Amino acid sequence: MYFKLDWVCLMTHHGIHKQNDRGNTVEVLTLLLADFASFDDSKKLNVMGIFNEVNAKQFPALHPSMVVVTKLSATAAEANLVRKLNIKLMDDDATLTLVDFKRDITIQEPTAGRRKEFANILRLNNIMFPHAGTYQVSVLIDGDDKGHTPLYVVHVQ
Repeated sequence: MYFKLDWVCLMTHHGIHKQNDRGNTVEVLTLLLADFASFDDSKKLNVMGIFNEVNAKQFPALHPSMVVVTKLSATAAEANLVRKLNIKLMDDDATLTLVDFKRDITIQEPTAGRRKEFANILRLNNIMFPHAGTYQVSVLIDGDDKGHTPLYVVHVQ
């Protein structure tokens, strides 16, 4: 199975902080599937064509292009730490992994009293769905599941 991954990341600041029981304060603020996403010159995140369903007449079905958009945040306690970001696209029972993107991220120091935000765009090209059903995009930080969203692949006539 062939697919191409492109990665874009932008860091900004926002909000208040909360820590989970593992000391890893990274949280998912946004997790979307879309047709296109980009950052403009003023560092605004632009997202077009948000969806959670793909229609196909036959299987296996090739989906030519989509993006996974994530917006993550972390507290100042995470500053200068390297965390392992993992974005997965799996079938409903997690027996088939279509995408397993891994990248180390270093969290920069936020402005005092604010959280650091990371807006990320992961471009996925030529994803082959072997069958209709519910798939899932998951975001993990250091192996800890931080959030997921469903993707429904539907057989249409």
